[in-house]
Amino acid sequence: MASRRKRAPKLTIGDRLITAFVGFVLVFLTMCLVWLLVLRVWFAGTGSPLPFHWTWMVGLVAGLVGFMFGPDPLMDGIGGVWRALAAVFFHTNR
Repeated sequence: MASRRKRAPKLTIGDRLITAFVGFVLVFLTMCLVWLLVLRVWFAGTGSPLPFHWTWMVGLVAGLVGFMFGPDPLMDGIGGVWRALAAVFFHTNR
C-alpha cells in the first residue's frame, strides 16, 4: 500500500498572528542577550555604544517570517541561533 502524503495543517489568521507575536518576542529577547554580550566587546574596543535598534528590527523580520511561513521554520531558525550561542559559550562542536 502506498503511503499517503500528509498535508500540512492550514493556519488561520489568528494562528499566524500568534506565531508572529511569539516569534518577535523570542527573537527580540535573544537579540537583546546577544546585544549585551557584544556590547562589552564593542564598547571596550571603540568607546562608543553599539546601536540598539537592530535588535527590534531583527525581531520584526522574525515576526514576518513567522506570519508568512508558520511556526516550524521560525522555531528551526531560533533553535539554530541558540545552538550557535551554546557552541560559542561552551566550546562544543556539534
